[in-house]
Amino acid sequence: MTRTEKAQFINELTAEFKASDGLIVCDYKGLNTKAIENLRNSSRPDAIKVKVIKNTLASIAMKNAGIEGLELKDTNIFVWGADQLAVRSEERRVGKEC
Repeated sequence: MTRTEKAQFINELTAEFKASDGLIVCDYKGLNTKAIENLRNSSRPDAIKVKVIKNTLASIAMKNAGIEGLELKDTNIFVWGADQLAVRSEERRVGKEC
């Protein structure tokens, strides 16, 4: 990813994080690609996004969106959306997979 692409990605993430009512960060160690794809597919009907994002890029986007106080380490999967209850429901699915 070039610097320009990273800057654009951060801007898009910042806008999405600002627009969301819920953001969950989970360690995804132990999940294989198929399990992550299943989570993404099951979350789409509820307009919930599930994405693996580099910690540095996610940290910048969260700071820009006014979300502070999280120290990101290791491997993380991000779950966010406009409906807080749907995000919470997706968190349970992520927890079952991990």
